[in-house]
Amino acid sequence: MLVYLGETTTVASTSETTSTTKFLTTPRSCECGKYSRSCRFDYFGRQVCECYPGYVQINNYCYEESTTAVSTTEVRSTAEFSTTPKNCYCGMNSRSCRLDWFGRKMCDCYSGYEQVDGFCLARTTTERPVTTERDCYCGEYSHSCNFDWFGRKVCNCRYGYVQMDGYCSEICNDDKCLYGKCQVMGYGYECRCYEGYTGSRCEKKIQPELGNQTLRWVIQVSLTAAVLIVLIGMFCFWCRMKK
Repeated sequence: MLVYLGETTTVASTSETTSTTKFLTTPRSCECGKYSRSCRFDYFGRQVCECYPGYVQINNYCYEESTTAVSTTEVRSTAEFSTTPKNCYCGMNSRSCRLDWFGRKMCDCYSGYEQVDGFCLARTTTERPVTTERDCYCGEYSHSCNFDWFGRKVCNCRYGYVQMDGYCSEICNDDKCLYGKCQVMGYGYECRCYEGYTGSRCEKKIQPELGNQTLRWVIQVSLTAAVLIVLIGMFCFWCRMKK
């Protein structure tokens, strides 16, 4: 497309000052590339491209929105300009990451998550995943795996399991209760001891307690034995004195 830009000159006379417009004789081409519908110049002589959907004007040409080119003109499309550089990461709870015209990170988060400080976080948590794409795995008994602000693994384990050494492990196992049955209580456990055992791990055997009747019988037997020993001693002493 060829257009002519006009300029205004002033002609002075003795009677009045009049303003006339004359057009440049040198044409200026207007070209936006094959992805544009049309090309024109605005009032200030700046090139304006009408791009197809999915394309934006960058450096007087229509480019795809995913391009990494940077606009150096003052004219910008009203559509958001996005980039996908390698260092754009919103965490495992995001669909994608991009930068807007001003280089600000824009996260497309999954349902139930929102962008907080450049990362997709659950609306009920303040944890921030680390920016490295290392594997996060808590084992087959976990609901999910995340990293906190300090890069530590956080496992969301199923009921009956807790995080141990970075994995979801069963709360109740054979080592918990020696002579009893382990029962899950929230995030902990308690031991239901078998008959005759007690203790936090059912490790102590209960000693049978003597009843009152048994105690009286033991006392009577002990006293009787003591009396017999005394009588035998006295008899032996009498026999020796008689000789």
